[in-house]
Amino acid sequence: PPYPADDGQKIVVFNSQNKTPNAVLSQSFTTVPNQGYTLTFAQGATAWQSNLEQRLQVDVQGNTPRLSQALSVFAQGTGTWYTARTLSFVADSSTTTLTFTDTSPATTNTDMLLDNVKVVPVTGPVITSQPQSVTVQEGHQASFSVTANGQGTLTYQWRYNGNPIPSATADTYTIASVQNADAGDYDVVVTDDNGN
Repeated sequence: PPYPADDGQKIVVFNSQNKTPNAVLSQSFTTVPNQGYTLTFAQGATAWQSNLEQRLQVDVQGNTPRLSQALSVFAQGTGTWYTARTLSFVADSSTTTLTFTDTSPATTNTDMLLDNVKVVPVTGPVITSQPQSVTVQEGHQASFSVTANGQGTLTYQWRYNGNPIPSATADTYTIASVQNADAGDYDVVVTDDNGN
């Protein structure tokens, strides 16, 4: 049957007609070692009276594994639904292979869809481990950290509610004794030779 596209022109349909989940889609492409890339795509589910989970394993392989992520969407009755996905990786070879594997637990009356796959170079560093939210009691220590890869020397600037924190220019930021006034939004801007 025809499936509605999310934003692309060619849709990949996994496990059509209740087939056992075992489909694999793989493609190799040229990359620049140490360059960051953003992978975007739309993962969808189309169903008839089903709420089944559809699971997609996404792997990016260069000389070593660059990315490995399992992503799920759920059918919502009858119809088609898409979820936009954005993942990042840093290449370590001149050729990289992207593989999508259907690992859905069941497929009765449900098909998984993949549409609008794009891989684009990042103009700036790639954050490989984002800072995590923390909650601590007053008087205790709070620490934030970030991990990034990029071209040349990386620099860091931590911010509090959007304003730069003086001397907070390392890949970690620690508040030794948290006070109520320290509650707020913290983030970090990472810069390399190509941007931030």
